Amino acid sequence: MFDTFGKAADASGRKENTLRKLTRLNQALRHEEPDRVPVSDFFWGGFTRRWRQELGLPPDANPYYHYDLDLIVTVPNMDPWIRPFETISETPQEVVVKTGFGAVMHKLFSLPMPEFRAWEIDTFEKKYRKQIELMTESILDTLPELNDKNYEDQYDKAYDDAVYVLASEKKVKLID
Repeated sequence: MFDTFGKAADASGRKENTLRKLTRLNQALRHEEPDRVPVSDFFWGGFTRRWRQELGLPPDANPYYHYDLDLIVTVPNMDPWIRPFETISETPQEVVVKTGFGAVMHKLFSLPMPEFRAWEIDTFEKKYRKQIELMTESILDTLPELNDKNYEDQYDKAYDDAVYVLASEKKVKLID
């Protein structure tokens, strides 16, 4: 819908309108009185398609730019570990995906909200076990190259270290 990446510009390279928006937002966040209240909104894909169609706008029209809003709402990937989405099934009417966190989502394109159907991590024990796996892999990555003979011993030691660290941080007792 819009580019959210690219080369960062220094303040002198920004347009006057951009600087005005930045000042407005910073003042509002610092509880100072800006020239006016910053304005923004969040637009669902279905709304944006209908908005373009009803106003006769081109397919790349963007409501943030069209209405000169002060900020663009983005939703970052907040999964505890980053892995790509997996498409389980897809038709012209719907898609089912598994997110990086292991949530299975069903999205009918005719409706604005997805339906969450299942979660790979659905208990604290599974969450801690996954954290231990990730910490173990991280510890192993710092070791010199391992051969098959000592890999199992090093893995067991790294796993034990990860369990200890996690249990210390969370102040919980983990069950093997």
